[in-house]
Amino acid sequence: MKWNRVLSLSAAAAAVFMLSCGNEKAEEAAKLVEQARALQASGEGNRKDNLQKCRVLLKKALALDPGRDDAKGLLARVLLEGGEYGKALSLAQDLPFPTPEDSLTMALSAAFLYKLKGDPTLAEKALLGLQGAGDRATPQARFKVARALLEGPGEEGHRKGIRLLEELVKEEKNPPSTWEAMLGVALFRAGMKKDAAVHLEKALKDPDLPEKETLKKLLEACR
Repeated sequence: MKWNRVLSLSAAAAAVFMLSCGNEKAEEAAKLVEQARALQASGEGNRKDNLQKCRVLLKKALALDPGRDDAKGLLARVLLEGGEYGKALSLAQDLPFPTPEDSLTMALSAAFLYKLKGDPTLAEKALLGLQGAGDRATPQARFKVARALLEGPGEEGHRKGIRLLEELVKEEKNPPSTWEAMLGVALFRAGMKKDAAVHLEKALKDPDLPEKETLKKLLEACR
């Protein structure tokens, strides 16, 4: 009986010790994530170096506490900014409870990958990401997605990019002339010359619009 009691006390002590170690690791991981967050948000120093330091801090945090979704989401954003779209997308889309910021990371990563690969499933993921991002998907972020889809090699992305850009232009009281121009060009390429002319005319009202002469010729071809 005494021996069993000793064993029980030893097991309890071991459990307390393990719990204590787990808490210490979680606390250390939390500190590393906060350091990485501050570094990622900082506008000081060399941006490339800062991103690399963020990656190191976040990987250390995940080694200590693999279940930290905030660390995974922040790492995905760091990878996205560093141009590692595949890794960023993989992390962001696998989060069980993504934040709006995580969904936006998914949208941008998928769209930029679509631009490179033309895989229609990536175009769909980009739009799903925007839906999940809600208000976090600013007009500028949505434009980035639309532009990437339009610049990709597949027709599916082109159609989705046109629809997204049409929505953006309608929602904005005074949409940028570059948005109007890009929509006009996309519609022209899709064979919708009448609709293209409307947006090209609006774009050409801007005296500082780049490639103005080229767009004028495109407008003439619409008539």
